[in-house]
Amino acid sequence: MDQHKLAILRHSTAHLLAHAIKELYPDTMLTIGPPTETGFFYDLLPKKNFKEEDLPIIEERMREI
Repeated sequence: MDQHKLAILRHSTAHLLAHAIKELYPDTMLTIGPPTETGFFYDLLPKKNFKEEDLPIIEERMREI
């Protein structure tokens, strides 16, 4: 995949993550979620910290969206 398309995919995936988080954990505050050279990240401030077992739930919601 060329770098431009990869950057678009990473940017879109960051938005998808934010959307899923807000649906599942509406009290979570979102800040920024930029794409990076190796993927993306999203800076979040949840009411309570996420746990390892939350990840499959978030991933599944992202797939549904």
